[in-house]
Amino acid sequence: MVEAVDRNVGKVLRELEENKLREKTLIIFTSDNGGLSRKSGDHYGPTDNTPLRNGKGTLYEGGIRVPAIINWKGIIKPGESEAIITSTDYFPTIMDFLGIDYSDTDGVSLVSHLTESNQLKINTIKNVH
Repeated sequence: MVEAVDRNVGKVLRELEENKLREKTLIIFTSDNGGLSRKSGDHYGPTDNTPLRNGKGTLYEGGIRVPAIINWKGIIKPGESEAIITSTDYFPTIMDFLGIDYSDTDGVSLVSHLTESNQLKINTIKNVH
């Protein structure tokens, strides 16, 4: 499954490059809620979320901590962050990039963090989440 996702994301990126749309495209790539790691009898599920506890369908970190990749060639500076964001931050971020008011939405815009720094500023969003 990982190979198929990797191959097909590559196809999408190639199409964007070939059609000169890469610099006009915001890409948000994330996962669903953790891997399936429930115990059934003497067997565990097909994934292991170690060192996080539990997995899909739980409120433990193994069920809610997932990777997120946000990319916009030429707009977002590359880098890594340990910042905590949530999927409710995507909508205000998109609206902010488009210059549309998002004040009545949940979440926070990540635009300034993604464009002004290589690191998301954890202290500016920790009180929201």
